[in-house]
Amino acid sequence: MIKAKDFLSFLCNKLEYRFFSGVASPGMTKLYKNMSPDFMHYVPAVNEKIAFGLVSGAYVAGIKGCIIIDHKFFYDIMREIKDFSLVYKIPLLLIVHGYNDFIENIIPKVIIKSNDDSDSVYKSLQKISDLFNKKEVPGIIFIKGEVFI
Repeated sequence: MIKAKDFLSFLCNKLEYRFFSGVASPGMTKLYKNMSPDFMHYVPAVNEKIAFGLVSGAYVAGIKGCIIIDHKFFYDIMREIKDFSLVYKIPLLLIVHGYNDFIENIIPKVIIKSNDDSDSVYKSLQKISDLFNKKEVPGIIFIKGEVFI
């Protein structure tokens, strides 16, 4: 299990993600409760496509961004990822609560499970972030189970 505040701090301070958007997902409550305007900015969205637009716009403005989404709604923005992010080379990050093994291999991904230790999680996050920023494609962090404390 990983402390939600440490996870967010790593994303914001080490990987330099500053802008977050998404639709509330019950499985991510601990993450939401540990968000702080001291090191990040979160804009709630009414649907996943709006969150996608906000995070993409932030990237165009020079700010790395992240979408927080439930896996049930991931496919609602898959078209936008293919038609926009991949074409315009926008390396946004998606934090997806839940997991669906049907995800296409066009996007780098890492799966975090409740029994993963924080050191291995942070190494995986650094590695995947380096990869998708270099390739200028979106990347996904799947949160499988209750990961945050």
